[in-house]
This record gives sequence, structure tokens and C-alpha cells, in this order.
Amino acid sequence: MKNKIKLVKSIIIIAIFVIMSCTKAVDNSPCVTLNTKEADLITRASIEDFKVSLSEAVSYAKMSEPKKVLENVCPVVENQDTLMYFAYYDDGWKLISGDKRIAPELITEPLGKRTYDDFADGERVLYERDKQFIKLLRTYPSADKDKQYLSI
Repeated sequence: MKNKIKLVKSIIIIAIFVIMSCTKAVDNSPCVTLNTKEADLITRASIEDFKVSLSEAVSYAKMSEPKKVLENVCPVVENQDTLMYFAYYDDGWKLISGDKRIAPELITEPLGKRTYDDFADGERVLYERDKQFIKLLRTYPSADKDKQYLSI
């Protein structure tokens, strides 16, 4: 009988210890509740992390076509936000993403030089689709900074 009482006391003491240790872990949790203003600042910072700068676009354009002469890189800006870049070579051009979360080359043309005004209907559809997709990404940013295609 005394052994059963000791066993019950031991189980109760262990249970109390386990409950108290769990409570302490929850109380010392590193989680922080953010107010709306702080959360908005973090969201804006993460959007900036994913933007491709002009110098990054130039570096990528040179690196992706080492045998061609890069003549010019022109940003496509909408509402003060650079969504993509046209890279023009001595022969050929490409459209480079302005967001690091998607593949850097959106459209590639190895010969000739064209602008948006020269696009065929199918190219305009691709261009507008990519532009809208980047705008959508900027509206709903991801917190996963490891998912970046372009890191120069």
C-alpha cells in the first residue's frame, strides 16, 4: 500500500513538473505580436528585397550573353515601380524581370531590335501577362527570401 502511495505521489510530482515546464516554455515564447503599422513596414521591406536594381539587370544582361555587346538597358516603370527591363544588344534583345522571385528572362529574341510598339500580338500578350504577374507579386509579397532566381 505504501508503495502504491509513493508511486501515485511520484506520478503527481512528475505531472506537475511537466505542466510547469510547458507553461514556462509558452511564457518565454519568442513570438511577437505586431501592430498593423509594424506589419506594413515589414511587408514593404520584403517587397524591396525582391526588386531587381538597374545594376543587377545590367550585370545579368552581360552575364547571360557574354559574346554579345550590351548596348542599353531600359527600365519599364509603372507607378514609380520598375517591373522589368529591356536589354538591347548589338544583335538581339531580351526582357529581364524586375522581381527576383521569377525567372530572369521573360522574353528573349536572339536577332534584331524591337520595342513594345514593334511587338506582334502574341508577344504583347506575354509582355502584359508578365507585367501583371510582377505587379501581383508586389501586391502580395512572399516572406521567403530564399526563393530568388536572380542573385548577382
